[in-house]
Amino acid sequence: MLKISSVQKKFDKKYVLSDVSLSLREGQIGCLLGASGCGKTTLLRIIAGFEAVDSGEVNIDKMLVSSDKKLTPSEERKIGMVFQDYALFPHLTVKDNIAFGLQQKRKRFLSASLSNADKMRISKMLSLVGLTESANKFPHQLSGGQQQRVALVRALAPKPKLLLLDEPFSNLDVTLRERLSLEMRSILKKEGITAVMVTHNQSEAFAMADTIGIMNEGKLHQWGTPSEVYHTPTTPFVATFIGEGELIKGNLSKTMVNTALGTFNKDCITFFPSHKNGVMLVRPEKICVSSLKENITEDAVKGIIEDVRFKGTICSCSVRLPSNEIITATVPNNTSLSQHDIVAVSFRN
Repeated sequence: MLKISSVQKKFDKKYVLSDVSLSLREGQIGCLLGASGCGKTTLLRIIAGFEAVDSGEVNIDKMLVSSDKKLTPSEERKIGMVFQDYALFPHLTVKDNIAFGLQQKRKRFLSASLSNADKMRISKMLSLVGLTESANKFPHQLSGGQQQRVALVRALAPKPKLLLLDEPFSNLDVTLRERLSLEMRSILKKEGITAVMVTHNQSEAFAMADTIGIMNEGKLHQWGTPSEVYHTPTTPFVATFIGEGELIKGNLSKTMVNTALGTFNKDCITFFPSHKNGVMLVRPEKICVSSLKENITEDAVKGIIEDVRFKGTICSCSVRLPSNEIITATVPNNTSLSQHDIVAVSFRN
């Protein structure tokens, strides 16, 4: 449904997108994840047709819509958009906001009478997001979460080939944000809509997406499933950007990597080589921390607890290794470990 090939874009002679390629199958939800200024919004605007490319191609439903010689207007791309601020018309009711999208598709004025098919579509959209009883309300009479739902179904009503979402949850509180991201995924899957979302929030990306693209400084570092980008990151940037974890130094000798945590087969860990040296990714859940009074494994090394942070269901420990490197470990929330304790530290493959 969406194929982006070697897209490049620059502003003021500086590249904001560099050789970006990705694809989405019909019905998939993709997410562009990265910090502010990484290029994700520019890429979304290129997909929408708001920006031209300097080189490369964008294809939607097997049709070329952007290249260095072609720019298909946004209204001809069969896309829908949900904006960061929802962009609802304050003077229109909920049902009229949804009707606007349908009538724009048919190039009719709002005053035009709705067909029976349009009325049925609006009714279905309202039911889909549980707002049937709010059909005649105005946007200011709705909560932020309800406004976001209206913005979504307004974009879905014309049955777009591709839906683009620009930071759709950024104006909501954390609890509502997480719940609505799951609800939105369910709605998109029910409608069979292919979608691309932009966010800087990892929780939203993991809750929403089938495929996540990690971006930094205009480059797409990895395009894969949430599990792939977490468990098998392809670059050191992705490794430290996604989730928690640290990179510790390692020396490579044939197939083995020697680190302050021990020696490991390089195929059993996430290791980023650089000549004979490199760095190994250490996730908190992979670290076992035990009191020296307990039975410990032979491959354990001594460490010193730098800090213990209570996080509700678990505690997070900062542990200093003999190499002076500091790693993070996850321990039970009833742990007896405290700052300055000398502990046994081991890595679980």
